[in-house]
Amino acid sequence: LAHSAVLSGRVQPGGKIAGDNDTLAEALGQAGFATALISGNGFINDTRGFAQGFDRYRNPLRKRHPHSARVLWQLARRFLSTRKKGKTFLYVATSEPHLPNTPSEDSLAAEWGRRVAPLVPAKTAALSESVADGLAKLTREQQDFIRALYDAEVRDADAGFASMLRD
Repeated sequence: LAHSAVLSGRVQPGGKIAGDNDTLAEALGQAGFATALISGNGFINDTRGFAQGFDRYRNPLRKRHPHSARVLWQLARRFLSTRKKGKTFLYVATSEPHLPNTPSEDSLAAEWGRRVAPLVPAKTAALSESVADGLAKLTREQQDFIRALYDAEVRDADAGFASMLRD
């Protein structure tokens, strides 16, 4: 809901942007801004109206491509490199930390060390559902590993934003 409210100026049913609503991107475009939406969030996409008014829209997650904060910033950097002059509005929507928790190997090693993983990171979304439904129970080591996965994703997101700030 928050993203649709920010981009349309009102809370939208289901977090979508209706086609008859004016968007921030449209208003800024009319004011002479070049606009881009770079999203790694499955809900912040063109089928839900979020690309409305943006000159450039990319969502690698929707194409099953890497979509970490670092990858999103690389895409955003490419867009910005074409905008050395003029007014620009860039909206970057990351999804870290989020299930399934799949951090980079380096960040996971920093949080978990080189211990053997008690769970498959890519399966943490399904595991979360099983736990919520009472079909699975986590050991203490599995709980600790999930915390490490989460912290590693925060580390990855921080690294992506640090890269953006350096640039």
